[in-house]
Amino acid sequence: MKEINNDDEMKKILLDILYYLDDICKKNNINYSLIGGSLIGAVRHNNIIPWDDDIDVILTPNNYSKLIEILKKSDNSRYKLLDYTTYNYNYPFPKLVDEKTYLKENNMEIINSYGVYLDIFKYNYISNKKNIQKNKYKKIMKLKRLIRWLNYESDSGNLKAKVQHFISKVIGKETVLKKYEKIFNLKEKTDFFISNWPAYGVEHEVQKAENLKEYTRIKFGDRKIMVFKEYDKILKTTFGDYMKLPPKEKQISNHDFKAYWRDKNE
Repeated sequence: MKEINNDDEMKKILLDILYYLDDICKKNNINYSLIGGSLIGAVRHNNIIPWDDDIDVILTPNNYSKLIEILKKSDNSRYKLLDYTTYNYNYPFPKLVDEKTYLKENNMEIINSYGVYLDIFKYNYISNKKNIQKNKYKKIMKLKRLIRWLNYESDSGNLKAKVQHFISKVIGKETVLKKYEKIFNLKEKTDFFISNWPAYGVEHEVQKAENLKEYTRIKFGDRKIMVFKEYDKILKTTFGDYMKLPPKEKQISNHDFKAYWRDKNE
């Protein structure tokens, strides 16, 4: 295998995955948006953030269900959807991977033997009451930790990691993910949404439903990509002054992996 150690090469692989997804969404009238650092990259850099190495998209419930159904049925020879039904994949959100690549992520079983990926998240309704929002968020974060331990590589030298990994395995992937999904299983529509994989604290994650109704397109790499029209409000809620560059020492990737091109016979 040949290592992918060129940033431009890695970014082209990521953008090609996104453009494949964008083509499907255009063809099937599905709305989606870049989110998190990817959305910042689109607004601030018109591309992936220079020191970043992933792309995240998010969809509202109906759009999400439609897209996942189409991707599951796709017979594309290069791009494959990973979800909770995939062997050794334990996250509650899917990844769209490039099967011409191989990814080795440090201390994580989940990505091994798969490829460079794009994450697909979903917005779920959450209660209008702030005390319920906070309680839900606490439960989400507890289960997120269990899910992370499910994915931790058990043969690492870290004893605490081994114990936590063992406990999460005993509880079981199915039980953990069912409990996690149940938190988001709100039947009625409300005035607020929350991502199904939040990371920044409840006050930064809960978004007004009215800000997720309309879409526009902005430059991202070589084409214009779909984003929420109210991206400024969404980004300010999550990141504050998102147009300000972080200090140099924080301009680093959050991931720890090596990517490779697969050999032709793999």
